[in-house]
Amino acid sequence: MAHDIDLNNFELVMTLGQGAFGRVILVVLEPDNVEYALKVLDKSRVVKYNQIKHVQSEIRILNAIQHANIIRMYSLFQDNSHLYVLLEYVHGGDLFSYLNRDRLFPEHITIFFAAQIVLVFEYLHLFNIIYRDLKPENILMDTHGYLKVADFGFAKRIRQRTYTLCGTPDYFSPEIIQSKGHGKATDWWTLGARMP
Repeated sequence: MAHDIDLNNFELVMTLGQGAFGRVILVVLEPDNVEYALKVLDKSRVVKYNQIKHVQSEIRILNAIQHANIIRMYSLFQDNSHLYVLLEYVHGGDLFSYLNRDRLFPEHITIFFAAQIVLVFEYLHLFNIIYRDLKPENILMDTHGYLKVADFGFAKRIRQRTYTLCGTPDYFSPEIIQSKGHGKATDWWTLGARMP
């Protein structure tokens, strides 16, 4: 992908999701007609909520990794007020929406999904990266039922432990809650405690 792209290269189709610091928009790259997810971060909100290090970490990590079950980052650009992260668009939606509709998955589907997350964590942990925010909203599903882990805003490279309190409170592991420092085990907790 060209490095000299800006917002004018895209047709904005619709908002896919909204977060505290920005939103994700379905865009089409013209003239190629290729769909992408464009994460638009409001720089002033990132600064106001002291999220600069998280954003920088997310970009560094996404730029350094490539895995079939992890959302792919293609490009990064900015203007005076926004940072734009161009990501792979996953057509199937998020796991949270499926759970709201179906409530539970059959055991063989749950095993299939869990195996994919295990592969993601094994891959990330090889590079000493912890994810720290596994939840159904951050797991996308393609049209064939394969998962893609998205939103690496709380991911971090660690040596052994970190003491940063971050993530989604409903999914905190005991060591995060107890402020004793946490490592790779916190990812395994979220998988075991929260798989559908």
